[in-house]
Amino acid sequence: MKTCRLFSVPSGIVKGTQKVEADYIIYREINGEGMSIGLRTVKNKLIPVTILADRKTHPQKHIDIQFEEFIFRLDIIDRASWHPIESIQFS
Repeated sequence: MKTCRLFSVPSGIVKGTQKVEADYIIYREINGEGMSIGLRTVKNKLIPVTILADRKTHPQKHIDIQFEEFIFRLDIIDRASWHPIESIQFS
């Protein structure tokens, strides 16, 4: 999340797929190829549900630029204790 972009998926179905469901996509290009992680919202928590890899010929196949979300603060917490590990403010 620190170096990725976040996109919402209003339809609930990832662009370029027929059945892949997600509420959000975390996206990053690595060596010219698009890597996406699809997230679903379950009980107010984002849960990763799928990984999508795009070829260099079409690295943004599964994202829609118009639905980019902006992250202003990222809190990283310990899953077992719920204690904060790191908090990052973006401007």
